[in-house]
Amino acid sequence: MLSINMLGEVNITYKGEKIVDSLSNKTVAMICLLVLNRDKNVSKEKIASYFWPDSNEEAARYNVRYNLWTIGKLIPKDAAGETLITTGKDCCGINNRYRFTCDRVMLDTYHSKGKRSINDLLRLKELYKGDFLEGMYLKNCNEFNEMILFERVICQNKQVELLDELAREYEENQRYEESLKTLQEMLAIEPYNEAFAIRVMGLYGQLGNRAAAIHFYKKFELSLRNNLGICPDQQLQEQYRFMMEDSISSTASKGKPGSKGKKLPYVMLRPMCIQQVAFFCLADMLRQMEEQEGYQDIPMVDSNTRMD
Repeated sequence: MLSINMLGEVNITYKGEKIVDSLSNKTVAMICLLVLNRDKNVSKEKIASYFWPDSNEEAARYNVRYNLWTIGKLIPKDAAGETLITTGKDCCGINNRYRFTCDRVMLDTYHSKGKRSINDLLRLKELYKGDFLEGMYLKNCNEFNEMILFERVICQNKQVELLDELAREYEENQRYEESLKTLQEMLAIEPYNEAFAIRVMGLYGQLGNRAAAIHFYKKFELSLRNNLGICPDQQLQEQYRFMMEDSISSTASKGKPGSKGKKLPYVMLRPMCIQQVAFFCLADMLRQMEEQEGYQDIPMVDSNTRMD
């Protein structure tokens, strides 16, 4: 059976033998173009405009005919005598009676609204070996190169939808570690997606690892500030504050070392900041700490230093 893989480095095999190395880049690209348009015929004129835009009409038509002949020569007829490509006078297309497999075609069977099992989702996930037609670039074929970029966006969006469904399935089955790992894969694709970040922190909470949630937030916040010049949205900040309050409460409930179980007081501070006034934020933070009942019982610094 013929196998065509477009996700990652393109590969074409027939009965297990690799034939892609016997084809030129434009021949491989032509096969991929026709497979993407497998439900309709493509005009030879359109193919010529994709791959030989600078050639005169006669030379372009010859190049199309030659590459179609090459495909027919290297990809034999199947047991029923069907060819991969059907050709007419002015157009050609994929013969849907010809048996072949293609990762990009399989990906088109995924619809985010449909319900699939975890195993089905994992099988689809395994199709992703890299970007669509990774590494392929045809000189002076701008329209085709733009089509590659467009398809990469489509495939990436489908990948995120697939991983999103997989993460939710894991979470519903209380497989929190696997759900967390899947969400981290989603963040690798969309590193500034705050909705994903909120879910990551929630899963850390489910796992009882609030320290990891706090560390994740600080790293995510730094990335937003340094790369986009923005701060996290209010919902994400609230999630962080919740984690901090719970973490501080948990630490305080353990008691001060050597205090025979005495609980340390804890406070939640929301200091103001005025950039033009040196140390304003620090001063406001200390003021709020001073106002907290029981704060003076914490032997951090002496009272004169605090007042200064």
